[in-house]
Amino acid sequence: AGDSVNLRVKCENQEARVRGGITDISCEYTGRPESCQEYHSNPKGFWKQVARALKKLQGRLCGDERALVRTGMCK
Repeated sequence: AGDSVNLRVKCENQEARVRGGITDISCEYTGRPESCQEYHSNPKGFWKQVARALKKLQGRLCGDERALVRTGMCK
């Protein structure tokens, strides 16, 4: 039901830039928002929740493969 949405995230480590080391990492999250009933009634609210989830995961994005981007409206 619905197409996949791919979200690419690029993280930049400012401290590593000063100290040396890996400065940039990137990863990709894939989801199917169309498969969520609530997405259809409030897509703007869905993306707002995605943005909040990404903010909560700052520092773990791309570094922890168990870090999932979840929304409260689609469980």
